Amino acid sequence: MSPEADVPAQNNIKYLPEQQARMMSVFNYVVTPLTLVVTLNMAAGLQWFFLISGLMQVTQSLIFQNTLFRRWVGLPPMRIGGEPAAAAPSTIHWQAPTPAAGRTVGTTARVVEGAEGPAGDTGLRGTFAGMKKQATEYMDRKQQRQAGVKEDEYEQRRAREDEEKKYTRGQVKRMAKTKR
Repeated sequence: MSPEADVPAQNNIKYLPEQQARMMSVFNYVVTPLTLVVTLNMAAGLQWFFLISGLMQVTQSLIFQNTLFRRWVGLPPMRIGGEPAAAAPSTIHWQAPTPAAGRTVGTTARVVEGAEGPAGDTGLRGTFAGMKKQATEYMDRKQQRQAGVKEDEYEQRRAREDEEKKYTRGQVKRMAKTKR
């Protein structure tokens, strides 16, 4: 580990690979003035949001690059210049797959035949046929429910009309008796 890694970090760029670090430094000089021009006519609340958010990002970056904080939390040290991490010794070894000859798995699965052919038909035609069948069944069930509701409404209306007729017949008979 280099002695520079023990010094508290001041800038993210030194932890990037060289080519990416050059690009980021140019990016900083181009984007900062562009951001100022773009946000010039924005609402003050949005500008405050960008300011506070930027300050929080800088603070978080400084905290997570701090060597003492990284040790305290148990994070590995940062590597200067994007150095690759040292390969840790591994106990896992690659083993060629063994042929599956002679190994079969018993199953109880069976092919289910439907009106359109085997249920396993995943072709476009089979898919649309299944969708059409489901839609037709759904519409038939819906029409049956609606017919049942209409029948119930009709029976209730007829019962009300019969009650009204009985009432009016009784009224007419009473009126006829009182007039005599």
